[in-house]
Amino acid sequence: MHDLWTQSLSLRWRPELRFYEKRIEILKSFEEHGYLRAFRVQENFIDARFFGSRDSVSVQQNGLDVFLGHPGSDVDRALAAVEISLSAVIPTQPRRFLASFQHLTPLTMQFEDAVSRAYGGVLGRLGTEGIEVDDWALLADISSKEGLPGQIEFGIVRAEEVPLRLSRSAGRVQHEAAAPEDWPEPAEFADVSLFSDLAIRRTDVGSIGTLRDEVQSFWQTARSEADRLVSTLEKALVGDDRQGEVAR
Repeated sequence: MHDLWTQSLSLRWRPELRFYEKRIEILKSFEEHGYLRAFRVQENFIDARFFGSRDSVSVQQNGLDVFLGHPGSDVDRALAAVEISLSAVIPTQPRRFLASFQHLTPLTMQFEDAVSRAYGGVLGRLGTEGIEVDDWALLADISSKEGLPGQIEFGIVRAEEVPLRLSRSAGRVQHEAAAPEDWPEPAEFADVSLFSDLAIRRTDVGSIGTLRDEVQSFWQTARSEADRLVSTLEKALVGDDRQGEVAR
């Protein structure tokens, strides 16, 4: 069974002067709601660390980023923080949303066996008599049934690779929300896992009157579709013993 380790939401809008008047008010609202753990204030942005040690919100004059960095992170409270920020800045010209999700599926097999088992028909044909594919990751463009574009990168990883993947120090999926660096030690992860990093984008954004509802709907729908896709990948890559026979 896979865990949704991280999820993030980025909103972009035309720069708003109102941000400069409201940035401290936004932080105070976070504090009044009991969200705020730490904060940083700069001229063009505010950063708030809250909820869990790896959960954060950053608000700028031209956008907002939410990052949730734990399987148990509270999405409802994150959406409340988004609403607080939108209510203060009131962006008049929203431009785009970007949601991203990182899943980790522990596997009860050796790394070499998992890689071999997951080759499938195409990757299994990449080897020659003198060269064998030992490791791999795939990056694919995707599109939802509503026509929303995105990307997904997935592959088999060892425990020591997981913090690098979660922090996006390795990987090629396009994203905007920055990830922290303070991840659990490799010993806390399974020796071998299926890792996936998915991002999906929306540019046909409505007016401020419907923006809060659109944000919630987009995030929840994207998360549900990402979860479904990862479940399909899990079954396709490691759910059929016969795939290992094809790979060799």
